[in-house]
Amino acid sequence: MEAERREHGVSPLSIWVLWFKYAGGLLFIAVQVMLMALDRGSYVAIDWWLATWTSSAGQSISVFGITFPNQYDGISAQIPYVLVYTGLAVFMFCFLFLRSQWMVRGGFKAAQRVFSTMTHRVLHAPMSYFDTTPMGRILNRFTYDVEQVDM
Repeated sequence: MEAERREHGVSPLSIWVLWFKYAGGLLFIAVQVMLMALDRGSYVAIDWWLATWTSSAGQSISVFGITFPNQYDGISAQIPYVLVYTGLAVFMFCFLFLRSQWMVRGGFKAAQRVFSTMTHRVLHAPMSYFDTTPMGRILNRFTYDVEQVDM
């Protein structure tokens, strides 16, 4: 019977590459990076809009050829500012939701593929594997290790 090897610390790069491969490969990474850029870009746009909005106190401003009224012109002057802010917030929420769902989908695919591959290899292992490997170690791989992949 072999002594169990236990690794500690950060997962090696090869494990991360395998996870991304199982999650969807280069397409998964490209879409994830694009959605993250759109999410963070809309977050920056909201901050920029708030800074622009606050600079319009006491004067009207022009942004991208659209003139926004002076802040002191009453509540009706606030409506265009609020509409732009709301639109940017909706975009940010949509990109955040899509990015999160894409990551969850990739994680699900990767976990499913890891479990499937692991099951196939154990079921097709030679009998000598079962003679030298304790049943508890095999069960540990199918419980704790798969739980770690799922997280």
